[in-house]
Amino acid sequence: MKILFNRNNSISIFWLLLLLAVGAVSCIKDEYAENKEKATVQVTFTTRAVSDGTIVGNELADNERMKTLRVIVAKGDKILYNEYYTGDDFAENGNGQRYKTVTFSELVTEDEVDRTFDFYAIANEGGIADWPAQITSLEQLPENITLSTTSALIPQTAKQSITVEIPQEDSGIQKKTMQLEFVVAKVQLIVVNESETEQTLTNISLSNADVNNPQVPLFPSEQSDLSVGDKDVMMSEMRLSRYGTSAQTAYVYENKAPTGGYVFNATWNGDSRPPVDLSSVENLPRGKELRITIHLKQNSTVEFNYEVLDWTNVEVDIPDFE
Repeated sequence: MKILFNRNNSISIFWLLLLLAVGAVSCIKDEYAENKEKATVQVTFTTRAVSDGTIVGNELADNERMKTLRVIVAKGDKILYNEYYTGDDFAENGNGQRYKTVTFSELVTEDEVDRTFDFYAIANEGGIADWPAQITSLEQLPENITLSTTSALIPQTAKQSITVEIPQEDSGIQKKTMQLEFVVAKVQLIVVNESETEQTLTNISLSNADVNNPQVPLFPSEQSDLSVGDKDVMMSEMRLSRYGTSAQTAYVYENKAPTGGYVFNATWNGDSRPPVDLSSVENLPRGKELRITIHLKQNSTVEFNYEVLDWTNVEVDIPDFE
């Protein structure tokens, strides 16, 4: 029997064979890709723990708590993730600490040599002056920042390079934690009136504890060359009822004390008191708090204490007076 092939049959058979070949190669590639081990990294972004092991949570003032969070993951100059979260997205542990855990899957495969990524975290970005409306490039992240004059939010930031591990330990998920840090320092003034009469403090200031032209990096760094304080911190008048307590807060750009040191000034009930030299305070780095506590005694004497602490908003323990 004689089988005849015409030109159309030959073309059809050719394309059929070609499609079968491509399909076979495609299956091989898919199988190869499925066998490639891809890593998953889970990062928890949180406010820091203070040195005594407690967690900063409910102790923070409302404008200091994490209200928004931007997370950027980059490889070199290329942004791979740019995620934005608000308060509804955060989890909160028992002591009020807010945090956000984000899972980044399939970042790399085992044949990639460079498996290091840069993770950027910015909380409360609305508190930074001239912050970009949209971020499409790392070049838009400002090197130095100032606080916004239209928002009371205090920003917190962190930057960390994370090398993805392949294979994953125990075939699990690689977990990391990034603690954010405040971009400024804090001054907290607490006045306790232990006398039977009302007290008024006016003309309250802390000399050279801020910076006129700050050069404050967006992210914490190891820099030791802080700007020298050259701007006075002016604080509001304080009126205290008998046996009353009052407190107020100021935020300052990180700086180091000038040659003359920081000096506290105030007028009590119209009488100027001698300035108080805060000689032991050498600098005010970001994330730290200068706490000044004044006790006004029954016999018109004043007890003045100050110390530099990790940033908190601890309730003042006021003794009961007879």
